[in-house]
Amino acid sequence: MHLMRSLAPVSAALAAFLLFCAPAPAPAQEPPASAAPAGRVVVLGIDGMDARLAQQWMDAGELPNFARLREQGTFAPLTPGNPAQSPVSWATLNTGKNPGKHGIFDFVRNVRFDSGRSTPAPDIGFQQEVMIAPEQLRYPPAGGSQGLLFLALGCAAALVLLVLLRRQLPIAIVAALLALGGGAYGFLSQRGGLPKGFADWESLCQAQEYWYALDQAGVPFRGHGVIVDYPATTPLQHGQLICGLGAPDAKGRLNTWAVYTTLEQRQRQRRTPYKSAPAYSEDDVPSLDTPSGVSAGSGKIYRLVETAPGTWTSKLYGPLNLVRKEELEARRDALEQSGGDPEELERVKKLLQFRNADLISTWVPLEVKWSTGDAQAEITVGGQRQTVALHSWSDFFKLRFRWSGALETHAMVRLWAEPDGNGLELYAAALQIDPRHPTPASRICWPPDFAGQVAERIGDYETLGWACETHSVKDAELSEEAFVKDIEFTEEWRFAMLKDALADPSWRVLFHFFGSPDRVCHMMMHRFDPQHPEFDAAAAEREYDFFGRKVQAKDVIPALYRQMDHYLGELLAGLQPDDVLLVVSDHGFDSFRRQVNLNTWLAAEGFLALKEGVQPGAAEAVVTGYADWSGTKAYSMGIGKIFLNRKGRERNGIVSDAEADAVVAEIEQKLRELTDPDSGEKIVRQIYRREDIYSGDWWKEKASSDPAARVEGAPELTIDFAPGYRASWSCTGGGIDLEKDGEGNVVLSPVVYDNDKLWSGDHCGVDMAVVQGVFFSNRRLSLPSGDDHYDATHLAPTVLRLAGVPVPADYDRKPLE
Repeated sequence: MHLMRSLAPVSAALAAFLLFCAPAPAPAQEPPASAAPAGRVVVLGIDGMDARLAQQWMDAGELPNFARLREQGTFAPLTPGNPAQSPVSWATLNTGKNPGKHGIFDFVRNVRFDSGRSTPAPDIGFQQEVMIAPEQLRYPPAGGSQGLLFLALGCAAALVLLVLLRRQLPIAIVAALLALGGGAYGFLSQRGGLPKGFADWESLCQAQEYWYALDQAGVPFRGHGVIVDYPATTPLQHGQLICGLGAPDAKGRLNTWAVYTTLEQRQRQRRTPYKSAPAYSEDDVPSLDTPSGVSAGSGKIYRLVETAPGTWTSKLYGPLNLVRKEELEARRDALEQSGGDPEELERVKKLLQFRNADLISTWVPLEVKWSTGDAQAEITVGGQRQTVALHSWSDFFKLRFRWSGALETHAMVRLWAEPDGNGLELYAAALQIDPRHPTPASRICWPPDFAGQVAERIGDYETLGWACETHSVKDAELSEEAFVKDIEFTEEWRFAMLKDALADPSWRVLFHFFGSPDRVCHMMMHRFDPQHPEFDAAAAEREYDFFGRKVQAKDVIPALYRQMDHYLGELLAGLQPDDVLLVVSDHGFDSFRRQVNLNTWLAAEGFLALKEGVQPGAAEAVVTGYADWSGTKAYSMGIGKIFLNRKGRERNGIVSDAEADAVVAEIEQKLRELTDPDSGEKIVRQIYRREDIYSGDWWKEKASSDPAARVEGAPELTIDFAPGYRASWSCTGGGIDLEKDGEGNVVLSPVVYDNDKLWSGDHCGVDMAVVQGVFFSNRRLSLPSGDDHYDATHLAPTVLRLAGVPVPADYDRKPLE
């Protein structure tokens, strides 16, 4: 008895190790708690599918399967969540609640209560960055399990010694302690190579999605690409899901990419030069003032270095090495406290600067064998070699990034190769989390091994929530050909995932997501719309291979709708007679021809005062750089939003609660008169006050010393523009447009001007009557009494009703009937 008690801690440690290292089992699929309708429910989410375009192409016979649903079941325009932005509208669709109840109001949120920042400041509107401590990790770090292995071996050796030498207990105890000590030393030495935390993200949605209500009722659910529900940390006893929008890349960011070129200056169609610079690490950078690569939006441009004729080398970066970062921070703090070696202190501080992040990032070597005129390139990344034809994508490279002796992380990446003048260009898409070997802090699925199980059946796929290469096209002119071929790749693996679900008998409710109609309309509208300022007739007729056919650039959008129709036909063929299909989109689409800077307009109308001496340039990018708060009543941040500079909310607010209504009314009255100087058209269609469109606990701000109790609230005004117009790029982040007149005086730039970005289609801040989404069903589903339109808030209660689950009382609407 005493011996067993003495062995208990050792056995517990060994058991803990085995449990930690074993794959997480899927939760048992218990039968539903109560009888439910016999048929299954399938929700097909198609991001950005537009009601007008769908109607037009159904009428033309281009979409026969959607037309079949229209004729035999239900078709109606679907009013998005307000505003018509993906995180807002999908949160509304999935929770059955308006933004005042779920707390997401824009892609961009206004952070005002954080005393550590200048206020106000823009941030991601639907999620926030967090740090995950090593003891909270879902997955043991690759290589990090070595320390646990040492501990387990020590425990096992101690156990064996105690059993074998039990008749010589003093010797056994000494030997066991030595074994345990060795194991503990190995564990601690390895554990020292882990960072204090790993960066990750968490959703800001404050309401529960319908799949959790299903789970509580015992209804099995399966979801692919669920929106604004990252991380997948709420256990589902009867469900499994893979996260969509919100899931990060393998660097822990939301979309980081890189361009590698043999040229000092890239030769692109619209803007030159795009300069390049070699990639460096801490060990080989010539000087800490030497840049590693050249920034371009959310990515960087690196120059390939020719080390021998036809052989080029560089580095492909992985996550920031937090182990090294913490070492440098500790070194900096020690030097500052001791006052020693100022040169070393300066070196350490420079390494910790954001612009030098490459130098302390993990990386693997990149080698390319290619000479001018070659039709293919031999590419080796992290020791893996592929031969990639020009004008094509590689397969996934499976990579490992070493952080320390105790830690390495996995990732996957695809490369695009194409000529650029006489040079070669490689594009490295965002590093994907490997579903079979997730990064330690990632929480992309539930149960924790579900994404890997799916990959075993359908092959590798992208795990980044925002798939498709939109940002690199906008920021660095990734070629249109690369973008179109990537769209095809993305939709094909998504279709494979859908087919995998149809072969799976375990679920009663399925959600499946297709996102490419949104991405294609964002990036190809200037080919589709002859009235767009960037329309080029010759470029619009350029041909691409797209889903097995030759398609002109101007026809990529309708071709993708036809492909969605094909997938729908396959889905309908796989349904059982009693199954109910619901097809929804979060919004429609419009051409983004002209942009409107609301901050410039507010300044012109006297609502926003400029600091004395402000100059065009960096200061105009953020409102804190140019606004004189003592004379500013209102400012804009986000896509078509206006905030008052309120006393007690903004740090330097001047508008009292008693004055707020009058200021809002004056802004409204003047906005309704805003016209485009080129056409004379009035460009504001709708102006919404927050108290008129939202209800719930999250639309009105609440200050608190506890960060978890703070509520940022909604903007005072949400603006919908006429078709063709959207809030400007600079205004979205809180910027203003300034210039100098002929005498050198700083003046306001025009309020309305052309959108010259390749991001040429949009829906954000466009009149919702124009950018309606779609609702289809294979059943005739009517509006409940009192409702006059199909609304995003109808989806969640309808799914629950069809699954035989009671609809929560706090949902905004009753289910469709």
